[in-house]
Amino acid sequence: MQKKLSILFVLVLLVSVSGCTTLESGNGVVIKEFTTDFNEVISGERADFYLKIKNIGSQTAENVFAEIYGLDFGWQKIASSMECPKEEGHMSLIAPNTLYGTEGEEKLCAWSYTASDVPSGMSTTYEPKARVFYDYQTDAVIGLTLVTREEMIRLQNSGKAPQIDVLSKTSSPIDVGVNLQTPIRVSGNEASFILGITVTNVGEGVPCLKGRCKSSAGYPIEDP
Repeated sequence: MQKKLSILFVLVLLVSVSGCTTLESGNGVVIKEFTTDFNEVISGERADFYLKIKNIGSQTAENVFAEIYGLDFGWQKIASSMECPKEEGHMSLIAPNTLYGTEGEEKLCAWSYTASDVPSGMSTTYEPKARVFYDYQTDAVIGLTLVTREEMIRLQNSGKAPQIDVLSKTSSPIDVGVNLQTPIRVSGNEASFILGITVTNVGEGVPCLKGRCKSSAGYPIEDP
């Protein structure tokens, strides 16, 4: 009697126009597809899992690697050169180029397993998950209005501050906002003030500090 295993998929992600060509844009690296050859496999059969990722932000993604988890120890991994592991180091994905109308770089990762054994006449459902780790840079350029000492004192007395304009920022998983906070301290020809920086997660994943990220197994990911 055949022993079948069902496979359900869960996706997890950990963090333009040029001429007539529309380029896909967004915030950083995205999972485009996570599939397998069959939704049901028989114990002992080979099962292949495929993960397609793409950089749709405006910066190069560095130190990219991917993991698959959610399978028990009964699944035996078959060695593959397409697993996108961290151990082989420093894979990068180039960002789209709006000047030349080129798409962001894609990568196909693949894992092969021998399906776990289950008791005769029984079936088990698994929910494999894919997680992608990568480093990404966020840049913001601001314009600060310069005013006279008298105007600075007037702004200080009215509880206001010189205007700050965000001139440009990158399309990244982390958005950076900048604001000039009051009060402004004026002393002689000098003025001191505080710049407030707001960091917001606008991507599809979970941001983490270098060296403090967690792998699918729960172990820390060390700095590359």
